[in-house]
Amino acid sequence: MLNYQGSAEFSKQHSNNRINKANESLSEDVVNRILAFAFYLLGANLREIAHYFDSERVTLKAMIQRILAEGLPAFEDRRRCRSTFLPALQGILEKPVLHLTSENIIVDLNSHHRIEIPRANKIQSQSVLLTLLNSKLLKLGEVARALGLSAERTRKLKAALFKEDASGLIDKRRGQQRDYRVTPELKAEMIQQFVLNISTCTPTTSEQLSLDLKDRCNVEIEPRTMRLHLAKLGFPEIRETLPQLLQTVKKNSKI
Repeated sequence: MLNYQGSAEFSKQHSNNRINKANESLSEDVVNRILAFAFYLLGANLREIAHYFDSERVTLKAMIQRILAEGLPAFEDRRRCRSTFLPALQGILEKPVLHLTSENIIVDLNSHHRIEIPRANKIQSQSVLLTLLNSKLLKLGEVARALGLSAERTRKLKAALFKEDASGLIDKRRGQQRDYRVTPELKAEMIQQFVLNISTCTPTTSEQLSLDLKDRCNVEIEPRTMRLHLAKLGFPEIRETLPQLLQTVKKNSKI
């Protein structure tokens, strides 16, 4: 390793010319940091280096420690938005670009890399897009459109993913598992009312059945509730055939 301590001849003119050229391309601050660090490597006294560059010893020492820890970027002014030492990253987009095809959700990360997710993979699509949304790499509106959800539903899923992991994206809405309001006894009365109306040639609409049940049993049931439960039991299918069967039974009973 070359070491010019005490043996090299230095030209003041060459030094000035070279430093001026370096200042034009690197800036005077960067050149001074390089020279100060070079003096440090050659064994110069820290106090003397600091004095030469009109700096404080503690400031010089902090700079050297930063260079040893961070490498080349530490020579530069931290206020610069881009490094002139490190090679520029090629093809990197400021933010991912989201677009859709008939079969896939595509997130372009840069000119060479992309994420493709089948639109049929609901949980995978939500996990990836909501993660990018949470990282502020995608916007709420575009994620909501890609997932086919409202903005409010997308916000809730984002919070659920953060709190519960992917399990938070599974739809847990199962609907009512039991008929809490309509008891078996009440269903029996509904059935009896249906048969009574059939046998007396009274209309069997849900509205009429609700009125008749209220008169007979003093029980109030919404017409749509009546319609729902009678449909579950298959009564609409026997509305036309039951009267005929009742008539047949009456005729046979007289014989």
